[in-house]
Amino acid sequence: MQKTSYLLLVLLLGVAVLGAYQATLEGPAASLFIRFLGLTGFMLLCVSLLIGPLTMLWPKQFALLIEPRRAVGLATFAFIMLHALLATALYFKWNVVMML
Repeated sequence: MQKTSYLLLVLLLGVAVLGAYQATLEGPAASLFIRFLGLTGFMLLCVSLLIGPLTMLWPKQFALLIEPRRAVGLATFAFIMLHALLATALYFKWNVVMML
């Protein structure tokens, strides 16, 4: 199996663990979903930023991860934008001036 397949499996496992963790918490479903999106975006950001140094330190082992790094970055952007939009809609009622 290629390293990119392992990367996908690890990322899916991480998202599943975060989802299971959020399912055990009590509170309003909307705020738990916003927290899930934020935590998932942060996890994906950490993974996408970690791929570069890993390929510089051990190029033979991690060279295959350079190509899917862009896809991980785009997924990170999607999760963080959803988090920001939903948080703005729920907590600030689309009033961006209140945030500043």
